[in-house]
Amino acid sequence: MKFTIQQQEFARIVARASGAADRKATMPILGTIRLGADAGVTASATDLYIGTDATAQADVTEPGAACVTAKTLGDVVRALPHGSVNVTYFKGALELRSGKSKYKLATIDADDFPARETPDGAEWWAVPGADLSSVLASSAFAASADETRPHLAAVLLESRGGRLRGVSTDGHRLAIASIAVDAPDARALVPSRAIAEIRRLSDVSESVDVAVVGDVIFARADGTTIGAKLAQDAFVPYEKVIPSKHAREVRILREDVMAAIKRVALLAADKSTGIRVELGPGALTLRGVNERGEAVEELSADYAGKAWSTGANARYLLDALGAMRTEDVAVKCGDELAPMLIEQASSHDVEVMCIVMPMRI
Repeated sequence: MKFTIQQQEFARIVARASGAADRKATMPILGTIRLGADAGVTASATDLYIGTDATAQADVTEPGAACVTAKTLGDVVRALPHGSVNVTYFKGALELRSGKSKYKLATIDADDFPARETPDGAEWWAVPGADLSSVLASSAFAASADETRPHLAAVLLESRGGRLRGVSTDGHRLAIASIAVDAPDARALVPSRAIAEIRRLSDVSESVDVAVVGDVIFARADGTTIGAKLAQDAFVPYEKVIPSKHAREVRILREDVMAAIKRVALLAADKSTGIRVELGPGALTLRGVNERGEAVEELSADYAGKAWSTGANARYLLDALGAMRTEDVAVKCGDELAPMLIEQASSHDVEVMCIVMPMRI
């Protein structure tokens, strides 16, 4: 294998592929990037659950393939000076030359690289990159970090009724974000790690094509294709969790209440970061109490109903408010043991709704 490629393009495809490599794998091949040279150069990586192929133009004089440890290749390519990089694979070593820099890297036989599903016959539909990124950012934060519960350590992507929804929950909170799309009905429970890779691609792409083929979701843009196996567990019936009635509602400015929560959380209940949220005539009061003292913040609110109080996790409230796309938000609630619903109070292309369960303090 022999080719010449621009350093910036080389670094781009290696960086995009490296997110799928498993650097802690017991199988060394899963911690590598496969470089394949033919019409162009493709960097590929997989941990058997997520696979990424990123392609760039290159002057290929000898087609071929080789696998190199992902971290080593990434570090070296980023360190090379801008300009042309000459890459040669010979006698089990990958040689990189750029200017006066020269590296020889150990390789693994490319024949050992795992075969993966391909999007043959896929029905692709396009989503603006910024919109897809917003939906993922405003929904994925509520997913569980516990990978032993795969149905919660994932985001439900659902195309239905002309809208694409991202939904996640860890059992203590629920986040839903949606945008209008022209797409067929589809439903995919995508593991959080795969969501992170798709979001990374959408962050730098004007448009992203998406398709679901069997138990794999694909996303492609700008010469990069990501394929990820779906979680097979059933997702929770999230629509049943959304309260249909609310005895109380107050509209607030998002930045103001976030700043107040951060200050009160300095004296929140230890470990649980629990604070009190209280509504009274004309005021929203936040209260944090622990053995070191008490913090109280009072915000003006257009509220004239009965007094109400509940406990809530300060971090969950901040995450929910941070996911909103408008400056004014609506907080809706029932009794003190009912979930708190937070949604945008004005229109936006990306619709966001979050539910935070109450907690005893």
